[in-house]
Amino acid sequence: MMALAAMAWMVPVQPAAGSGVTTLVQDHYRWRNDDAGESAATWKANADTAITGVARGQNIRLRFSVSNTGTASGTVAARLEYSTSTSGPWTAVGTDGSGVPAFEMAATANYANGAATTALLAGAGGYAAGKCVESPSNTSATVTVGTNQYSNFEYCVLPTAKARGSTTYYFRTSNSGTALTTYSKYAQLTMAAGEANEAPVIRSALTANASVVAPFSHTILASGSEPITYGAGGLPAGLTLSGNTVTGTPAVAGTFSVGLTASNTWGRDSKTLALTVFANQPPAASNQAANIVEAGEVLIYLAWSDPDTPLKTDHTFTILSGPSKGTLQSYNSRNKTTVYPDYWYYRAGVGTGVDSFTWKCRDKASDSNVATCSINVTANTAPVANNSSVSVNSGTQGGCSLSATHADAGQTMTYTTMSGPSHGTLAPNPASSYWYYTSAKDYVGGDSFTWRVNDGVTNSGVATVTITVNACAPVPQSQTAVARKDTATDIPASYTGGGGYSYYVSKLTSPSHGSLAISGMTFRYTPAAGYTGPDSFRWRLCYNSTSWTSEATCTIVTKEAPAVSNEWPQFRANEFRDAMTLDELPSNLYLQWRRDLPAGRPIVRIDSRDTRVCAIDPAYMPVIMGQTMFVGFNRNDCVAAYDTRTGAEKWRFLMNGPVRVAPVAFRQGEERVCVGSDDGWTYCLGAADGTLRWKVRCGPNERKMIGEGRMISVWPIRAAPTFRALSADSGQDGRIVFAGGVWPAEGCFLWAVDGGTGAKIWRNDRLGTLASCISAKSCGGTGAWGLHGLMPSGYPVACSYYGGEFFLTSAGSLQYQRFSFADGRWASEDPGHDRDTTWRLSANGTEWASSACAVVGSRSFTSSDVASLGVVGTVDNVLAADNRLFAVTTQGSIYCFGGTQVETPAAYLNSVTPLAAVSDQWTTDLAAIISATGVNDTGIGMVWGLGTGRAMEELVKQSQLHVIGVDGNASTVSAMRTKLQNAGLYGERCAVLESDPMAMDVPPYQA
Repeated sequence: MMALAAMAWMVPVQPAAGSGVTTLVQDHYRWRNDDAGESAATWKANADTAITGVARGQNIRLRFSVSNTGTASGTVAARLEYSTSTSGPWTAVGTDGSGVPAFEMAATANYANGAATTALLAGAGGYAAGKCVESPSNTSATVTVGTNQYSNFEYCVLPTAKARGSTTYYFRTSNSGTALTTYSKYAQLTMAAGEANEAPVIRSALTANASVVAPFSHTILASGSEPITYGAGGLPAGLTLSGNTVTGTPAVAGTFSVGLTASNTWGRDSKTLALTVFANQPPAASNQAANIVEAGEVLIYLAWSDPDTPLKTDHTFTILSGPSKGTLQSYNSRNKTTVYPDYWYYRAGVGTGVDSFTWKCRDKASDSNVATCSINVTANTAPVANNSSVSVNSGTQGGCSLSATHADAGQTMTYTTMSGPSHGTLAPNPASSYWYYTSAKDYVGGDSFTWRVNDGVTNSGVATVTITVNACAPVPQSQTAVARKDTATDIPASYTGGGGYSYYVSKLTSPSHGSLAISGMTFRYTPAAGYTGPDSFRWRLCYNSTSWTSEATCTIVTKEAPAVSNEWPQFRANEFRDAMTLDELPSNLYLQWRRDLPAGRPIVRIDSRDTRVCAIDPAYMPVIMGQTMFVGFNRNDCVAAYDTRTGAEKWRFLMNGPVRVAPVAFRQGEERVCVGSDDGWTYCLGAADGTLRWKVRCGPNERKMIGEGRMISVWPIRAAPTFRALSADSGQDGRIVFAGGVWPAEGCFLWAVDGGTGAKIWRNDRLGTLASCISAKSCGGTGAWGLHGLMPSGYPVACSYYGGEFFLTSAGSLQYQRFSFADGRWASEDPGHDRDTTWRLSANGTEWASSACAVVGSRSFTSSDVASLGVVGTVDNVLAADNRLFAVTTQGSIYCFGGTQVETPAAYLNSVTPLAAVSDQWTTDLAAIISATGVNDTGIGMVWGLGTGRAMEELVKQSQLHVIGVDGNASTVSAMRTKLQNAGLYGERCAVLESDPMAMDVPPYQA
């Protein structure tokens, strides 16, 4: 049957509120006779006991007990359903008396529909009265079931001729069609032997409408004993009968008389279906209005209807003229989906009045009329900041909820510190009302800070959070520190609490490769002469003279000093991938800036066991040299440079494919950065300005393929460039090592090139069966995994005890391959001999134990540590350089923390500028092309030669295709990339390649 689509809703965008969880459990059932009232009817069987030999045409009653074992109250509208299997499919018990379902609701003289139930059947907790249900209902009125409560629901049902003899049926309740959380018991009955011997009668509708542009479905329903055979004659071209359902898309318009039949052993019924097939009818767009406060945002559901093409995904929606006082962004663009083309976000500017935009929609053949959406922007109500208080333990971190009252909806709230605490440190987060406070060591007493909030228009008044710092016994924490070779290092003992107590450190064991002295709460570790490597000792605290804490371990790694300090030039700091630096950070860290980048589009592969086996790029992986951070983009196909002090972008270099592995920064005559791309090339750029110094292709030619939904090289760079600057007599100075390739059949290649010139030094092309997936576990618990047996991916690792070699892993075993920097040859190595490895990943994708996210001098920083500084999201990567700490989230944000408190940290938001609303000949032509080809799915569309760019823009806006544009003009390509990146579409819906379209070696049959 055809349905009418019509939507005209406006929903202010608000943050979700936290709450408990409702857990509904169907825990008991019992069958009854229909012989008396709700409380007096007799039982057919004991609780949770099936009945057998059930006859058709007789009323039986069924009672369920439903409990709420969750942490929040919930509502239940209990619907009765049946199936021949506890795994479904489930069918609602019938209510229309048609005899089509096997069970129908029956009327009873013994209780009223909706009457309250009493507690006749046990459940968990206290009792909340449920409902009795009879025909013509199969669903109870809504009942509230609180936490630790249960209800009873009772139904009067009747088996029909459809109920098969000797067949077992199961019954359950749902919540208006949604399954309950758990089913401890299913009610069960078995029908008596034999069939009803009832002839079929067709009961389904005998009129239907269809369209030549939309799929059609009509199910023939009949009462009577099964099995029933169905027929349909006189169907128009394009429609067929499958089972009892007519499906397809009619090929011609007109009126058709379709002969329907239903037959079984005991008879036959015939009816005529009057089927009207329409030629395409254009959709209709409706004017509508919305209200929003200034600086607020509202989600607008465009109001439209289409009698013959009701699916919204069969339509395109075009903004013809945009608003003059606000901005529009499509729901699909923001949320990376294609299923809601009629949802649009409108954000108002500051100021009141009426704004509007016009739009139209198009089905597969015709445009709608033009409609106007008017938005009334009303005056802002200033937010109110409320005083509050909190209690925390001394020497520990506690959360502070900032309380604000705000009458307006859809606005973005920004929280600002007005004055900081006097006896502790505050980790403010401008985007969150939940901040963290840590008291000063040993302090007990009162403290406070002040703050205010802005709603995008007006500041609130200033409010105070009053803090009570309580005494707390000290608790030691295990820690990791880095020491410089042949140099004494002071390591402050790591512990929480301590305020209000006297305490001191007690050493339990001594280090094995150095000496240890204790001064107050500081350890002084002196490594043995010439020693590098790991060491450790154990310690604990004594407090109030007689009480002892649990023990903790301090792990120290002694390292050679790098040539240049205060940098993080490679993935996990260096070629050893140990995520350790000798540099110290300021004691107190404050947010300096935050940059929100577009959320990445990582590789995630799932094996046959639904286990993730490859995710080499779960988040951005920056590296830092000097005062510049370099970031590769797997979505926007570029590497960008940012100022570590301010977060400002310095330059950006665009490529023809995603960057999925971290860059490497190095010095060779000048500061440089090297980065590999899925376009098959490794690029070397000047660090100062991003200009190209050289580039090297991994594979033998420019052949392309579709990989991870993108047009990439057959030999993408998936093993990141690695640099190791050793002494001049090692023969390894200034070499960049990288690898690429995906499938062994196509070849996988390991290269070493000169960092200064890009000249090729050696190549190992025997990696066809080697899965080089050496990778590091990230902070958030997401490993940079390698795909077993298939690809070079991740990061080559320098051997700490074989000075001229590095590791890759071999396929299908836990053995590692040790390669020579000098010539690229390998020899097997047992990983058990690797004395200085802090993390590792096996070749079959199993994660092994990992070190902390980052060890910075005498301190370790985990994802929890940086989250407490105000990082929002899932922390995946932590690094330290330039006297600053940086945290990266999987959501795409980079946070910078330093020792200076900044009143208003810079925030570089990921703003989106939608493609301009244009209606011209390109709009009409592309709509006609899409309609004529019938292609509007998630496949590939290609635009050879960009011209003005309008063809590509319209193909992106009007279709669901991934659109690839190709042009040989660098400035044209750059402009188009920038426009699509700013619109938030690049990498998700489209990409632009700089190449001669006629010379590019594209894969066949791709578009």
